[in-house]
Amino acid sequence: RRPAEEPYFSASVERLVRNIAEPLGIAKNDKGRWKISGLREDLATEIKAFVHKGSTLSTIEAHFSKNEWGLKSEQTTLAICALLRSGELSALDNKGRVLPPSQIGMPLRRAIHALQPGQLLDAEIWSAVQQLVALLTHENLPALSFASQERARVLLLQWRDETQAIAELSQARLRQLQRSFNHTISQWPQAETTLQNLANIFNKLSNDGETVSYLQSASELYLDNLRETLTHWQTLQSQLENSHAELLAIHRLLVHSSLSTPPELQDLRHAILQQLESGEAILEDENLLPQSQKWREEYLRMYRDWHAAQHDGARWNSLRRFQNSDELRAMQRLSTLASRSFPQHAEIQNAIAEELRKHCVRDGVLLPGEATCNACNLRFGERLALTDVREIEAMAANGIIAFHRALQKESARDYLARHNASTPLLQWNGESASLLEVLSDGVLQLLDDAFKPRRRVSRNSGELLVRFQACRTKVEFEKVFANWLDSEENLSGDDEIVMG
Repeated sequence: RRPAEEPYFSASVERLVRNIAEPLGIAKNDKGRWKISGLREDLATEIKAFVHKGSTLSTIEAHFSKNEWGLKSEQTTLAICALLRSGELSALDNKGRVLPPSQIGMPLRRAIHALQPGQLLDAEIWSAVQQLVALLTHENLPALSFASQERARVLLLQWRDETQAIAELSQARLRQLQRSFNHTISQWPQAETTLQNLANIFNKLSNDGETVSYLQSASELYLDNLRETLTHWQTLQSQLENSHAELLAIHRLLVHSSLSTPPELQDLRHAILQQLESGEAILEDENLLPQSQKWREEYLRMYRDWHAAQHDGARWNSLRRFQNSDELRAMQRLSTLASRSFPQHAEIQNAIAEELRKHCVRDGVLLPGEATCNACNLRFGERLALTDVREIEAMAANGIIAFHRALQKESARDYLARHNASTPLLQWNGESASLLEVLSDGVLQLLDDAFKPRRRVSRNSGELLVRFQACRTKVEFEKVFANWLDSEENLSGDDEIVMG
């Protein structure tokens, strides 16, 4: 079983690493992991000596397969890759141009045309590169070597990529401020110059060419100008980071279409808007953010107090009391009648629901970006109008009056008079306060029948007696009586008959 401290790959990769890479010194066992290292020194020296004046990959493979090293083609390719990675060898394309490591792929025989020894920078250029790397990344490079050259390239490209991403964010923030405040580019001269200088630095440090030419190009950057640009850039970045969101927020609030400014805050609002028109000076104004914060806090406090006053629950107390009153409960019972409609109850309920919906569920504390409560849209200084509860009470009174009038109809009273349970209702004097007491379930059923549409006809009993004189059997009497009673008028069971 393999010890836990031993490195492990899949079986196919493990064999390659142990049998090819490890003997060449390219892979080393370090605490249970394989780590890439440089080619063993003796082999590296001999390969560099062989390609002193340039050589093709096939020539190198042929030479080292027959000498005392006896390298396989795969071993030679791996050794060449290690030297290309460290910069001790340079790869050429078929036009004799040096290929950067990022453009070399596998298989190696197709990717490169020839090999030549790597180049080291001269001392003066290397000193400039060391200063540049120290300024940008705060890392001190060691003495000149192929490894340190490659390290310098990696550090510069890493700084460029990271800083360019940050610069794009800062530029987007800057453009957002300019669009929001209707500023022109001429109002931000220092910021635009800094971003342009920074873009020139990024272009200078772009990932083109092999290591030596890349570092030679990077060393041409003038450090004094670079320090000045970086100072302005760091200042601009810090200012945007600290004030960008607050400036946009206060501007959106100050120009919000729903904003109704309290008179006490009008002067400060105008002063802040005037300051926001001053271009890049807004980033350096030490009083702008405190004034903006003060204005916002005062407005939020005053709006919250106004909102609380307009939506005070006591304003709906009288409506809620009426909602539970006997008059409205009586109207609710009358609305259940099927034979007679009393729509006042539904109208009252709709009116009450409409008034209750005006009561805001929020407490008036505004969220970021809000100038008014998004639940009720009440502006500062706007009064919340409520319908007078007496108007709704009048609707109930009209409904009870309509019921009292319907109860006075002769047909309804005659029908109710025939039932003892309706006596209290017939004695009711029309007062709304006492109506609920006489509207029992039984009375409601009687009312439903009493209000049903029916006809009233008259019949003459003398005529019936004359017709009976010709009858002898029970069937004849029943037939004569039925004809006299209906008289071809198609009476229903609820129609009333008055004897004449």
